[in-house]
Amino acid sequence: MHMKILFYLFVSTSLVCTSCTKENVAIVETPPDTTPHLNRSDSTVMVEISKKIGPWLPTWDPGNIQSWGGVLIALDISSNQYRIVGLVYNSSLFHGELPIELTQLPELRYLGISGDLSGPIPSWIGDLSKLEELSLGENYFEGSIPPEIGKLKNLKRLVFYKSSISGEIPKEIGNLKNLERFVIFETGVSGSIPKELANLDLDKVSITLDKNKLSGTFPLELSPSKRQIGCSDNNIESFPFDYWKIEDAIIPDLQGNRLSGEVPEWVRETEKWEKKKGFVDRQQEGYGYTNIN
Repeated sequence: MHMKILFYLFVSTSLVCTSCTKENVAIVETPPDTTPHLNRSDSTVMVEISKKIGPWLPTWDPGNIQSWGGVLIALDISSNQYRIVGLVYNSSLFHGELPIELTQLPELRYLGISGDLSGPIPSWIGDLSKLEELSLGENYFEGSIPPEIGKLKNLKRLVFYKSSISGEIPKEIGNLKNLERFVIFETGVSGSIPKELANLDLDKVSITLDKNKLSGTFPLELSPSKRQIGCSDNNIESFPFDYWKIEDAIIPDLQGNRLSGEVPEWVRETEKWEKKKGFVDRQQEGYGYTNIN
């Protein structure tokens, strides 16, 4: 191809330079194409992912990235290539299980898929080492949250919602020191809230655990949290009264649980009780503190 271009330019030059001799005809080379292109490996992997769980758009064209809805790219200046850094899309056209080919996208930072995916959340999810956001909801996922998620040290947002996942919250989530948003909402997740969540940066992380099947005692270890923790509509049976005497402790939202027994008189005499008792007073039918309205 390079020789053909040179020949074409030589012929063109000799046609326009009618006064030039053979010796002084200049051969002009085409400058190299510096336009960034999508990394070939990323492109191939994305086509394989589409074959397994898509296509999620009727207009999907393997040869045209502009038709790849929900695929996020970023320019790698060092290689002058576009790399796939995210797959964020909501489509009922998704099908099958999460494809392991996602691990072949080494620059993946964002993974947010909702639709009709099924099966378990695989343990290899912990191999997506650069992931900053993981959001899996409104799918048909089942089984437990894999503890390998605790390996995703760059994770800032971790969200599971409206799915059939079950089992307990892995204590390894407490390893995610960069986490800023942690949500498990309207799932079958059960068991106790792990006290290891106190290892998160409680100065910045926002935690929402509403509408699951969590039980046991709400951990006092989370009392340093700077934000209210949402934990309504679960099966929590006990809430440490010491929360009420810790000056800076923010009372979590525990409405719709299974708190019972009596509130100590010293708690009812605190200013915090008067202002915040609404977060613990409404419980499931047949439950509730017996000495409050």
